Amino acid sequence: MNAFNYELLQGLPPNDMDLAKIILFTINQNLRIYDYLEVEDGRVVMCNDLKQDVNRIVRQLIDNNVIVADYEGEIRLSPMMPLFATDAVNNNLDVQSIRKYFKHTYLEENFGLSIAGKMGDVKTCQRNLEYVKQDYAELFRHVTNELLEEASRRYIQSCIDQDRFILDCDNFIYNGKSKLCEFIEMVIDEGIREDTIKPGQAQDWTEE
Repeated sequence: MNAFNYELLQGLPPNDMDLAKIILFTINQNLRIYDYLEVEDGRVVMCNDLKQDVNRIVRQLIDNNVIVADYEGEIRLSPMMPLFATDAVNNNLDVQSIRKYFKHTYLEENFGLSIAGKMGDVKTCQRNLEYVKQDYAELFRHVTNELLEEASRRYIQSCIDQDRFILDCDNFIYNGKSKLCEFIEMVIDEGIREDTIKPGQAQDWTEE
């Protein structure tokens, strides 16, 4: 049986914890709590008809970044804080494996591009990586840092080869859809080890 993630309840008084669990569960299961929350300018806000106790608890959960809105306006639990302690997938993935290919020094040294600011905020990148891991859980079951690196490198190279605009790193990872996942699938399909796999042959990542 999965253990409830009590980190979600930090800062709440003990008397509020049972009701907070119910609120969090309804959000996790897409139940009727959505009738009481809405998105305004990219932020989760409360409708006027919330009862006092729920109002207070929801406000604390929003302040704690436990309840968030994604890029498409969907209200859900923060992907950084799963409902159950055992729900996290591949927590050892390092977002720096992606960000380093968006660094201005990498772009300048390898392509002669004087572009700064493409790395994005590290916390936003990490949050978006958690969104993607959650939404593409089956794909990420076999993803490694090596695979993240190769997918990111290939994305940058494709932008250079096709003279395309380079997305900021956080948007590359996730902005309602994931360009990162597109390139992960490409790498898996083609294989990344030239000495052990030929172009066009699929690499079996389940053996990693």
